[in-house]
Amino acid sequence: LCDTLIVAGTSGIVYPVASFPQTVKSNGGFVIEVNIEPTPISSLADISLYGKSGEILPMLQKGLKH
Repeated sequence: LCDTLIVAGTSGIVYPVASFPQTVKSNGGFVIEVNIEPTPISSLADISLYGKSGEILPMLQKGLKH
């Protein structure tokens, strides 16, 4: 398992990966969703960032480096 899961794009709706957010949340983890619109996992996500993953993920990476 992981402490933080970033779910980007269609991975949030394609199984088996779509089941990962529930598993992470059930074990006390943090879920970040990146997608152009809300998805079925949006209600599970601690943070939902809406936009193109190709634009948002580099910004997240920069923030994690600091």
